[in-house]
Amino acid sequence: MALQALNQSNPVQDPTQAFLGSLLPTFKAGAEIKNTITQAAQNAQAQKQKALLAPAGEAFSALRSGNPEAAASVMDRQAAARRNSGDEQGAVMLEGLSKIAREKPAQALEQLSAMLSRVPGGSEIIDNSKKLAEDRRAQELQGFKVRKDKAEAILTELKVELSPEKLAKQGLIAPDKRPEAESKFRDEYYTRTKGYQDVKSAYGRVLASGNDAAGDLALIFSYMKMLDPGSTVREGEAASAQNAAGVSDRVRNAYNNALEGTRLSPGQRKVFKGQAEALYGSAQKQEGLVRSGIERIAKKQGLDTTNIFYEETETAPAEPAKTKRIAGAGGGEDSARLAAVQAEIARRRAVGKR
Repeated sequence: MALQALNQSNPVQDPTQAFLGSLLPTFKAGAEIKNTITQAAQNAQAQKQKALLAPAGEAFSALRSGNPEAAASVMDRQAAARRNSGDEQGAVMLEGLSKIAREKPAQALEQLSAMLSRVPGGSEIIDNSKKLAEDRRAQELQGFKVRKDKAEAILTELKVELSPEKLAKQGLIAPDKRPEAESKFRDEYYTRTKGYQDVKSAYGRVLASGNDAAGDLALIFSYMKMLDPGSTVREGEAASAQNAAGVSDRVRNAYNNALEGTRLSPGQRKVFKGQAEALYGSAQKQEGLVRSGIERIAKKQGLDTTNIFYEETETAPAEPAKTKRIAGAGGGEDSARLAAVQAEIARRRAVGKR
């Protein structure tokens, strides 16, 4: 029993067990190295897979966002990289998909989606792309809603500002009533400036008259019309106190003499044109007073004066550029008109002598 107790207190170790125990730390180190190598290989494979998936995801997102050209460009770059690395088959496959992306984007999206779903990590790219598209759409809708709300607020404010009641308080005419009001102002303007329009038209003919017998006749006749726009005397007809009551005897006599063929001197012609200019200037001032009054009232009522006046301001007639008369042409239209007038005068005289 004592030996047994001694053996129990000082046990003898098995040599085989001791040897295996001495190798245990070596086995543990090998397992750790193996795990490390395996993990590194897995990480490298994951990085490689990620690198391969990145351009595919970029092309997929481009197709989903409606930009097939961008997707095709990604595929073209990847095809060139595959060819440079010796992967001709992969390059040809990508070039074919690039062509489909340009010609049939929907079909390319479907094919790329099927390819991604078959590789690890591809489904995640598809889901992320869809989520990104949804987020982008939500942002666009939010921006649209903000703009819509702002536009509706402005419209509501305008409706209040342009209500007939508020416009009436401000002395303004409602928009739907403005065309009618502008038409009335337009009629008023042309009614009150009819005399000016007649004077302006006659003054234009004064400036256009030539320095010959026919021109003298046209000059004096137009000048008489400026003095008395309502006169009933017609060109070529003798002027009298009855048909040209607003014209002085001196001017009537000058006109009747011109009918007989009497020419004006350069000095007389200059005087007539100078007086015509003064008459037009006076009429233009009256037109300006009418215009400014109507314009002031119309603007206060919110009307557009371009719908009342055809021109911003009245422009005076200009003397036409002088044209060189061709020798032997016989005076052109002016001479023909004078000849016709003088023939009519001769006919009337012949009738009176019978």
